[in-house]
Amino acid sequence: MSPLRPTRLVGIVAAAALTFGGLVVAGPSVSAAPLQPSIARASHPSQTTSERARAKPLRIVRPTVSCECGGAGYIWGWYGVAMRVTGIREGFTYRVSVRGTKGRGTEAVFGSAFLSSDQYGFEPGEAYTFVLKEYRGRKVTRTSKPKTYRVPVPVDHPEAARLGVLSDADGDYLVAGRTYTVTYDGTWEAGAQFAKGVDRVVRADGSFTWYQDEGYEFPWIEHAPDAELTVAPTQEHLGQKWNIFVIGSRPAPDDVPGKGIEQGDPLLGSEWGHRWFVTIISEEQAAEVESGA
Repeated sequence: MSPLRPTRLVGIVAAAALTFGGLVVAGPSVSAAPLQPSIARASHPSQTTSERARAKPLRIVRPTVSCECGGAGYIWGWYGVAMRVTGIREGFTYRVSVRGTKGRGTEAVFGSAFLSSDQYGFEPGEAYTFVLKEYRGRKVTRTSKPKTYRVPVPVDHPEAARLGVLSDADGDYLVAGRTYTVTYDGTWEAGAQFAKGVDRVVRADGSFTWYQDEGYEFPWIEHAPDAELTVAPTQEHLGQKWNIFVIGSRPAPDDVPGKGIEQGDPLLGSEWGHRWFVTIISEEQAAEVESGA
């Protein structure tokens, strides 16, 4: 099992640590390329004085924690900082940089930029200052005003969580016919809410289902007032792979229509959780795992 840091991704999302059995591991991988500048290319480099005068100011808009990953299910894990950039024009390239770091920045494409934590080491609670530069070739032609953003701090959370899974070199397992309850080393922040249960399943025949499917039969709940979770696979679940989460977050106190936030939604960046990805096996298979055969 491993510690994540949280977000809801439905479908493809462009949201950092997972909590599996109390071990901190990296979330979905983001390639750590050298710090190359952000570039948005266009094709007509010649600009008159009047055209330059009409250009809108370069701006960085609404930086926020984000993730660079795909898939379905209730996944959280903030792997970087995303932002929109405005004032771009044809014939120029654009790069976003973080003050205090080496290199010329990260590529800004189609009016946005994503800066990964792998490259920049973003930490919860720390403030970072971003600058957008416009280039013609290697020459800087304009620079935005700096924009400072503080990475949110997740809810206070247990150092570890345990589900009592069996493990071998091939993975983690739950045994059909047994009941499993999550236990924690430590406590959750007072007032936290929880999403918990089996958020997605790969069946034995390879087909896939997740918590948003109509008629979804596996236990899953959001906005729960506590982190208690018990799962009890049966013989009909043999061979299935379950993705199990307990994710705590701070609920939004009010609606914020301009940002698409409804009261009770997880506050962006406040999530933290624990995850297990397990295969359901029989007692006979469990005996082999336990014996090391």
